[in-house]
Amino acid sequence: MEKMPDNDEVDELYQSIIDEYETTKSIAQIAKKLNTTQVRVQRVLITEGLWSSKRTKQIADLRQQGFSTEEIAEKLGKDVRTIQTFLPYTRGQYGKSDSTDALKSKEYRDRMHVAAENMRNKGEAAMTIERGIDIDYLMENGAQGEGNINIKPHTEEELERNPFLNNESVYRLKVELRDHFMWGENGLGLDADEERDFLKLAKAKEGISREVLVPSTMNLHAMHYMIQRLFGWQNGHLHNFCISKDEFQGITRGTVGGWKNLCGSLLHFPADDSTDFYWDDDYQEGESVKSWLKRKYEGPYFQKAVCETYFDSQRQVKKFSEDYPKFTSDMSLDEMNSKIIMEENLNFLNERLTLGELLTDKAPRAGKAREKAYAKWLERLDKKKKRIDEKIAGLGEQTVKDYIEAADNLKLWRHNRNNVEDRLYFGNADGLMDETGRTAEEWLDRADYMIPLYEDGCHRLFNEFNPRLTPLFDTLYYLYDYGDGWCVKITVMDKYDRKTNADLTTCKAFVIDIMNENDGLERYRYYNGDQAMDEELRSVLAYVDVKQHPKCVAADGLYVLDDVGGISGFYEMLETLAGDDLEEKAETRTWARSLGWTGRMSKPENML
Repeated sequence: MEKMPDNDEVDELYQSIIDEYETTKSIAQIAKKLNTTQVRVQRVLITEGLWSSKRTKQIADLRQQGFSTEEIAEKLGKDVRTIQTFLPYTRGQYGKSDSTDALKSKEYRDRMHVAAENMRNKGEAAMTIERGIDIDYLMENGAQGEGNINIKPHTEEELERNPFLNNESVYRLKVELRDHFMWGENGLGLDADEERDFLKLAKAKEGISREVLVPSTMNLHAMHYMIQRLFGWQNGHLHNFCISKDEFQGITRGTVGGWKNLCGSLLHFPADDSTDFYWDDDYQEGESVKSWLKRKYEGPYFQKAVCETYFDSQRQVKKFSEDYPKFTSDMSLDEMNSKIIMEENLNFLNERLTLGELLTDKAPRAGKAREKAYAKWLERLDKKKKRIDEKIAGLGEQTVKDYIEAADNLKLWRHNRNNVEDRLYFGNADGLMDETGRTAEEWLDRADYMIPLYEDGCHRLFNEFNPRLTPLFDTLYYLYDYGDGWCVKITVMDKYDRKTNADLTTCKAFVIDIMNENDGLERYRYYNGDQAMDEELRSVLAYVDVKQHPKCVAADGLYVLDDVGGISGFYEMLETLAGDDLEEKAETRTWARSLGWTGRMSKPENML
């Protein structure tokens, strides 16, 4: 394991917060001046006894009574993450420092799924849609009345001119098991008699499939967890999303240059360290797998993998080009693959991407129409990338260096935290003290402080410096467990566009509503093309959209399970359970139950 840096800047930040508070009593101003978060400033001041509030006193009283963080959260009707923001850091020794270093609390150290709790921290907060009305324009132009809803999709140019125009939607998707090797184009990979028998055993009419309503804001990272839940897997193997072979060939032109051009925007650049990509795989033994997955696929949605950012991907592409100059832009990908073994599949979609950036119900069909659409899409992408590049360059050399350092340190700390956890798991962590001067617990404590710090430092890389794509596809594929070879085909069935008073056309003004969460649930309207949805469907769509909770509305077939051997192995298992060998049946059922499989059908509404 590599030696971790001491990062004296953390000590300096802690002390700087204290020093600043002596002259500046505003937490917000201190956070802005020191380029850190208000939560971190607040917790340092709470730790030092310099700041308190009614809430901190209430929480402190409950802690003195012996309540745990989780119990306090339940008692006050808040989530754990919110309560943690009002707790002091516990104090510990980092090297020679005993007075200015800060550790996360023990509850945080227990790793109660901090990333998942962030996604749960939505509760009563109003939707972050700032609405306003251009009164001057209305008065000058004599506009009166509510106006008419514009049911036509907004162009990218319109959205750029008026960011308040609505561009969110809800998709109805069909997700269905397909044979891996034919990338979804060969059904279940069984002959006619086998398929008929398999469908009967799997309690399926046409195949093992689900239909779901999902918000367009859901990213692929969250969708992975949703698919795991829908099919009964437990996140035990590698995965990736991709497009069809034909579409990948068409949009990359099958060349090295075409592929590199899409890395960091549409595609994921192959990474040599999975700990960053799987940054929030923090399941702990004893927790309900279903509950853990649910916190991952419900919004708000984040993706904090450094390797998925446009900024870091461009660095990796540049390094790759320097390391392998013989792989010229016009070289075919087939030729490159014959000369080098890449760590991952090249047809690997970036999981930062939202469904709204990928999926459309009007995808171009094969032939010249598709070629023309690809050319236009690539032209738009080049313009967007250029704007991002100019924005990054305009930050200045030192700021860019700071982002590089934050990105590299975040990957390092995630990597080292994973190494320490591995040593603890395999029982060989005792030597860490002699090797590094710190115990495993101290390393984990340190990581729990440093990782959020560097995540804050990468905030703009995660959320700002990434080109937003124009949706181009109506079908995606999800590959899981490359040994078992599971493949899920994802198809757009319908798309329901959200409309509000922001989309008025009569007065052509900058008109928008002030809406909190409840307003959205009651007032958002949805259109499929030019057809308005009835109230029953509208209310369901609004719930999925506003709450960012996907909803399963139809299901065909049983759950499957991990490590069974793909579709053919699952078929064999079902045959065994339907057979006459009682001993073999009992052993198989016991094994399947150990992986959460019961053989019972679930109602669609209970699947997510």
